[in-house]
Amino acid sequence: MATIYDVARAAGVSPASVSRVLNRPTTVSEALRQKVLAAIDELDFSPRAEAVARARLGIKTIAVVAPFSSHAAASRRVAGIVSAAQRENVEVLLYDHPSATISGDAVLSTIPVRGRVDGVVVVSLPLDAPTAARLLARHLPTVLLDTSHPQFPSISTDDEVGGRLAAEHFLEMGHTFLGFLGESTVQATSPSSRRWRGFSSAFESKGIDVQAQVLRVDSGPDDAARVAVSMLTRPEAPTAIFASDDDRAAAVLQAAATLGIEVPRELAVIGFDDSPVARILGLGTVRQPLEQSGEFAARMLLRLLENKPIPQIPTLRVELISRRSSGASRHAVQGDRADSRDDERPERQETLMFGMRECRRCLDTSAMSSMSRHSCRRCPENRPR
Repeated sequence: MATIYDVARAAGVSPASVSRVLNRPTTVSEALRQKVLAAIDELDFSPRAEAVARARLGIKTIAVVAPFSSHAAASRRVAGIVSAAQRENVEVLLYDHPSATISGDAVLSTIPVRGRVDGVVVVSLPLDAPTAARLLARHLPTVLLDTSHPQFPSISTDDEVGGRLAAEHFLEMGHTFLGFLGESTVQATSPSSRRWRGFSSAFESKGIDVQAQVLRVDSGPDDAARVAVSMLTRPEAPTAIFASDDDRAAAVLQAAATLGIEVPRELAVIGFDDSPVARILGLGTVRQPLEQSGEFAARMLLRLLENKPIPQIPTLRVELISRRSSGASRHAVQGDRADSRDDERPERQETLMFGMRECRRCLDTSAMSSMSRHSCRRCPENRPR
């Protein structure tokens, strides 16, 4: 069995450097980290003492890697994971990540070889090829949430449908020049990119020239308001903007207020997530099941750890919530009515899948995949009266 000294010799570094890569990966350079990881992979090295000690105690520990400090949606997904894990007395190690658009994170790339966790949930982060290969080679159970990879089980939201819902709403309202404010990314699989694909495809399906009729602008986490001002001060400014998340949509509302643009008479705005800020600001948005998706991911990982089969998880659906900023619509669920109906749902309903709390509609497993109003006859709100 290889030791830390064997790894150091193979990598041409000191044992202390190997230790830093394993224990404090964010403090070393990318070049050193990759050199040590290559030696670890070649020698199949694994620090086993702590894992053995934990196994003797019967304690399960899972790692959750997510951009929870910079993305409100990821934070709510993590809350669902932690809630489900706590009910099963499973320890959770949280690792923050700066962005949902960057892969190859130092922590994520070293988790498989550190031997400290029994499983991993990766939230809203693209999984690069070397990390995926390392997770598979170490047989470390892994579930992906709001991201995907062909070799790992995943749970995702239908972001493209959400984008189409926003576009169809704007077209119904008669808007002819629109804007999309997304997240700066080079990843075609990021949530922002998927929402843009859905948004733009709605226009393409109606024969509308996306290049001529839709202004796409991306922003970082701190300059969304500035970018929104630049969108609204163009000679031909959009009369409706779809933002890839509620924070960016709130920045659009801020920019409109600064410029004296009246919402929704002169500008309609729709976000994504249905965060608390959306309800406070009267922001139209696309609602997705954030906390529930985290609970599903945790339950799926726990089944993998117990060597139990996991059911196929359908893509979680979304619904358009119409509030003041989006303008009226015949088809969107009206915000005040939707919110009040949420409050009226039973607090505890158990789903047949995983034996966990469901999306508060009924006991039918099909309801898990539908956050829109569905026609399930078992649901109390749909039974004939």
